[in-house]
Amino acid sequence: LRNRIEHALDLSLPATLLFDHPTLDELAPALAARLGRPAEADAPANAEAPPSADDALLARIEALSEADARALLATRERDG
Repeated sequence: LRNRIEHALDLSLPATLLFDHPTLDELAPALAARLGRPAEADAPANAEAPPSADDALLARIEALSEADARALLATRERDG
């Protein structure tokens, strides 16, 4: 798990990371600190995170009508 986190965040993490922070409640703030970001508890209560590319894509997909979704899938199947 440490190696996957290390790779995903492009960070160098200590081998004892998960022993030092055995729960997600402990791990998340530690990783946030390494990334130079405030932990959730430190973030302003009314601050809203900007939408990610995944969130934007999901919103576009959810906005499709059923007919549009079927047309896109048919195009995808036809084009391979």
